[in-house]
Amino acid sequence: MILHSEDKLTFLVEIHRTPPPDLTSEENSVVWKKLYRYTGGDIVLHRLAYKLAERNQRVVMFTPPMFPHENILVLDTRLRAPTDDDGRDWVLPEKLQYPIKETISVYPEIQPAQPFNTKYNARWFLSDDKNYSSWAESENDAYFNFSVFKTDKPTQSLRAIHYNFENLYKTNNGRRKGFCHFLHKYTPEDYESILKPFNSEDISDWRERGGTSYLREKLNEYEYLITFDKQTVMTYLPGLCGCKSIIYNIDEHIEWKNMTPTEYRLNYPHHKYGCAFGIEDIEWANKTIDLVPEHLREMEKLDDKTVDNFIKFWEKKTGLKI
Repeated sequence: MILHSEDKLTFLVEIHRTPPPDLTSEENSVVWKKLYRYTGGDIVLHRLAYKLAERNQRVVMFTPPMFPHENILVLDTRLRAPTDDDGRDWVLPEKLQYPIKETISVYPEIQPAQPFNTKYNARWFLSDDKNYSSWAESENDAYFNFSVFKTDKPTQSLRAIHYNFENLYKTNNGRRKGFCHFLHKYTPEDYESILKPFNSEDISDWRERGGTSYLREKLNEYEYLITFDKQTVMTYLPGLCGCKSIIYNIDEHIEWKNMTPTEYRLNYPHHKYGCAFGIEDIEWANKTIDLVPEHLREMEKLDDKTVDNFIKFWEKKTGLKI
């Protein structure tokens, strides 16, 4: 593929996995669990690609987009061979040529190399991974932070969240009861004994059990969702269905768990309403649950500003004149 110069930036978004729309079949479930293992990071990379494309930037992806747009070009990559690791050994079936002065690669922090050999590179911190020792870096790299992840690099804010307003919504504001739970990061080894008193249902595999429709059904059935992870969309998107989230705060040795509920909400504003930081904070979640939908719409507007600033940064950095 040859990309000729245009009066716009070109963003190469380094993502090789498209979360499938249907994981209910046994075949899809096995393939995606063992080979692809897509994550929330994959989804936000897809979302960023769409946000850039709708702002009239040219975007190249390496897998079919979750959110199609006419400004997104696809140069599909392939797994070199099935493996038992995280499946990141990808190859391009054809050579990519691009205008070097107007092209920016966007890499998540888990990618240590620079496979597209671009002059300009955006490193996007999507997790707390702070291992930079194997990175290939250049003077034109810039660093962006999805949240308030601690890094040794100066970062700018960049968020592109898929809020799923069209699929997650409140359909049962009254007849709900009990607990469900979502196991993700920071889950302790003895989680089963911790959760036993709540008699909660595990919905961690909601993708394989029916996707968003299954998730919406469960979040409209239960009053509370429990998780041990301070930052996952599963701590604020449940509020769109009227389900309150509880971040179970148990391990004082983990730095962030020493925050007060007020400090937590200041650091993680998406979780401001409908979310309890610890069981003792549950009254706040009960009182504020109805504020979640409008609050997340306002957060999406702020997210969009970070994307606008991202484009302006690279226009200035590359000297692109439009």
